[in-house]
Amino acid sequence: MADYYNEREQDSSALWIKEPVAVSLSAVSRFRRWLFPALTATFILVLIIALGASSSAESMCCPPGWDEFGSSCYFFSRESRSWNESRVWCEKRNAHLLILQDDKTWNFVTRRTVPLMYWVGLSDWRTGRWEWINQTPYTMERRRWVPGQPDSWTDHGLGPGDEDCAHLHNTGRLNDLHCSIAMRYICQKHGTQA
Repeated sequence: MADYYNEREQDSSALWIKEPVAVSLSAVSRFRRWLFPALTATFILVLIIALGASSSAESMCCPPGWDEFGSSCYFFSRESRSWNESRVWCEKRNAHLLILQDDKTWNFVTRRTVPLMYWVGLSDWRTGRWEWINQTPYTMERRRWVPGQPDSWTDHGLGPGDEDCAHLHNTGRLNDLHCSIAMRYICQKHGTQA
């Protein structure tokens, strides 16, 4: 048999305020007087910080169809041209064929190019020594070349001259090739400040 206890429930209603509390109008007025200026000052401060951060961040602007990386813009062509025609096409757009100077740029570019082949701004036709399109000497890095390259092969059947122009092979490494071959190309130029 169940035992029932007739205990009185604790009445918490005494904790509730049943009568309206008289609020001083002067207290509300004081609250309103400092609330609006405080919110306005906070908003202005946040706005100043946001504008300062966005103007200090280096924001680059590239033309449509060009990709931004670092402080440069890159154009990965879909049409094929000879090395010289590619050079001229880039120059008409205030750019130059790609110059690869650091590992970060190399990785960015090869992620976009493998398994295709693209002309870059490296050749030995002018001096017989490898140099970039801006005439800075190229420091030979064998790890960047297809094994056995550059080889200046002359039995290509493409007319006089050997392989004087470099391209990114479909493996992401450099290879020398006759400059008259038509292939895709990569242009590079400095981005403009946005």
